[in-house]
Amino acid sequence: MKMLNTQTCTVCQAGAPQLTTEQITNLSKQIPDWKVIEIDDEKRLRRMFRFDDFAQPVAFIDCIAD
Repeated sequence: MKMLNTQTCTVCQAGAPQLTTEQITNLSKQIPDWKVIEIDDEKRLRRMFRFDDFAQPVAFIDCIAD
């Protein structure tokens, strides 16, 4: 299986094949800060970011926006 950081994202389409439990387990090792969650019977990735004050998340979002 390819390393995640060498791949590009593609838009999910209805009916697109989902990863198997084994694939999710193997790929999850590459992104330990992320969790696989299920919402409305769909698997999704989630990562929580914690900040000490208001200025830190503003700077974080500014970096993402650039």
